[in-house]
Amino acid sequence: MKLSYFTVGTAGQVIMDKLSSKKAVVTEVAEGKITAVETKNGEVVEDGEVFEITEDNAICFRFIKDPNPKDVPQPYGFDSDNLSAPDGKKIPLGNIVVQKILGYIRGFVVLLCGSENETPSVRLYNVLKDKFQGYEELL
Repeated sequence: MKLSYFTVGTAGQVIMDKLSSKKAVVTEVAEGKITAVETKNGEVVEDGEVFEITEDNAICFRFIKDPNPKDVPQPYGFDSDNLSAPDGKKIPLGNIVVQKILGYIRGFVVLLCGSENETPSVRLYNVLKDKFQGYEELL
C-alpha cells in the first residue's frame, strides 16, 4: 500500500493489517502519516488498536474499501497530439504515442502506448492529477 493513495484530509477508507488480519478504518490522513482505528464487523472496537501508518510500515497494510470511490472517467478519445476529455479539454501527449485506449479504472484512463518500432507499454492518465504515469508507479 502506498500513502499516496490517500488524500490529505480524507478518511473513512478500510484497511487491513496483514500481520494480524485486523481491519481498521482510517480516521486521519496527514502528510506522511495515516491514523486508523481497529474495527470489527464494521464497528470501531472500544479500546481497540490504533494504527499509525508511515512509508516505513505501509507494506504491512492492505487497502480493502473506499466508501467514497472516485468516478470512472467517461470515454476519452485521442489523436496524434492530444488525449481528448469528454468535456472537450485537450491534454497534450508530448512524446507519448497512444495506440489504443484499453479501458477506464476509477480515476484513470488506461492507454496502450508505443510506436511501431517499440515494445508496447501500458500507461495511465491520472484524471485527478492531470498526469501521465506508468502502472508500476501505482504498485
